[in-house]
Amino acid sequence: MTTTLQQDLANSLKSYSIAIDYWEPLAGDTFLYIGHRQFLQAHWDDLSDAQKKTLAAADKKALALAAAHYEEVTEDVEDLRLIADIIQGDAGQKAA
Repeated sequence: MTTTLQQDLANSLKSYSIAIDYWEPLAGDTFLYIGHRQFLQAHWDDLSDAQKKTLAAADKKALALAAAHYEEVTEDVEDLRLIADIIQGDAGQKAA
């Protein structure tokens, strides 16, 4: 794995996990993290065990947030639910 890919993976994981930790339904930036999650999924085999553990923790929180009830379904809520679909699709592919 190239150093550039390692850096890109580390940066995407950091951005994604921090975004999920501080996610708000009216933040207006959730769409930015869809690409990060897709990139991490595409490079699953390139992640270290520690990175996979960090991603799993962020995904667990993202799934819980996506499953919550919101009075107003904002674009951020819709985008978070899209991320949840990506996570769930990814889990299904790994189980197969």
